[in-house]
Amino acid sequence: MLNGHNDIKNILTLLIAIVTFYTVNGSVTIADDVGQPTRPTITPVRPPTRTIRPQPPTSTPPKPTQPSTPDAPVSPPPASSQPEAPPPKADSPTISPAIQLPALPEKAGTTSLLDEMYVPDEVLVIMTYNIKNRLEEVEREADISLLEITDLKTVGLLVGRYRIPEGRRLFETMDEITLLLEGMADERVFVQPNYYFEAQGVDEPLNYNMQAIRAYEAHRIATGKGVTIALLDTPVDTEHPAYRARVQEERGIIENEPPGAHGTALAGVIAGNGYGVAPDVKLISIPVCKKEKNRAPRTTSFLLARGLDLALQRGVKVINLSLGGPRDSFVGLLVDEALKRKTVIVAAAGNSGPKGKPPYPASHTGVIAVTAIDHRDRLDPRATRGPHVSLSAPGVDIITSAPGGRQQVSTGTSVAAAHVTGIVALIFEQWPDATSQFVKTLLESSAHDLGPSGKDPEYGAGRVDALRALERLIAEKKKAR
Repeated sequence: MLNGHNDIKNILTLLIAIVTFYTVNGSVTIADDVGQPTRPTITPVRPPTRTIRPQPPTSTPPKPTQPSTPDAPVSPPPASSQPEAPPPKADSPTISPAIQLPALPEKAGTTSLLDEMYVPDEVLVIMTYNIKNRLEEVEREADISLLEITDLKTVGLLVGRYRIPEGRRLFETMDEITLLLEGMADERVFVQPNYYFEAQGVDEPLNYNMQAIRAYEAHRIATGKGVTIALLDTPVDTEHPAYRARVQEERGIIENEPPGAHGTALAGVIAGNGYGVAPDVKLISIPVCKKEKNRAPRTTSFLLARGLDLALQRGVKVINLSLGGPRDSFVGLLVDEALKRKTVIVAAAGNSGPKGKPPYPASHTGVIAVTAIDHRDRLDPRATRGPHVSLSAPGVDIITSAPGGRQQVSTGTSVAAAHVTGIVALIFEQWPDATSQFVKTLLESSAHDLGPSGKDPEYGAGRVDALRALERLIAEKKKAR
């Protein structure tokens, strides 16, 4: 017997729950709210919106549910009288193996940190020449706007910088572009964010650095004459009296930007009269970094790649990259091309502290990553530790050049890297045909061991020594005769 309105209400509630359960069972998945939703096919359509499984009404408190994982289906609640249906298969889009996507940063629960890693409303499409005529189709279908396109002649690739519409998620847009490129692309075509790379140095005294690396003694053997270095950084004060006749600036990547303290400081350490490691070197300044309000100067994947491409076209022997960002497969193409051409790349090991993540391109295999030490061979407390560290060099309270013909005191792994860049120029003066790997091995084997015995994550192989490196080089050349 039915006992009034309460019994009728309970039966109706139960019926609604059963109908709702069988309506949605096995057919709805929770999309990853920080990444890409699951898609059953690779048809290039708009990314689906987030959908949530409705829950059957109940009079008892619901049991706690397990947190969802990206792209994983949510299993239905167990039914006592029916066999449990198999969970729906979470198919990810099938990407053609011909399209090689670079590693993307971990998608954290918040976007504020990620926004600091790359330009939030831009995407880069790196492609071969043969699909240039298909770009309008991709732009139309993906609803992206071309900002500029450039030809990286040294690696035979085009790179387009695109703006994505407001409100669109970057990774969803990248996924869609990738699907549109499928079938028309080869293995050298991919899509990635336009990463930020931040200058690895901080302004902050002791003119100890030249003695510490025995640069003055080394100048009796070599001064960098006949060697060309590229400095990819902020614009440099090319009229500074410390190096005026030996520094030229390449224009075309960043325009109308005043000389920056960061790039000018590095130019002084490398080529300055009296305090430069390679005072007779030819230094090409390629501005790629802009000063931004309340933060260190920074660049992007797009600008950095253009700068590297230009440096290689100019035939430089050494490239100084006192900047760092996330691992970037696109920039890595240019770094690999440089190493293949026997061009040495020296990079700052990073200033994010003992627990910081090694920056890129310092962590790229073959790159010489330099950390900063003071006049007592103590590590700069802000220096990043890790297996990527190759060498140590003075980088605390370094007197060097500043915009407006002045001087400044600088600290950081940026200025430490500039010391090693200058020493590499001395080596190339003595042996122009040396390979990048030979130079790296020579510098590490001639360094003064610091910290634990042998190469370690804090000091690398130890403090670099310009004189010892040149003496060992001369001895090696004599053996080769």
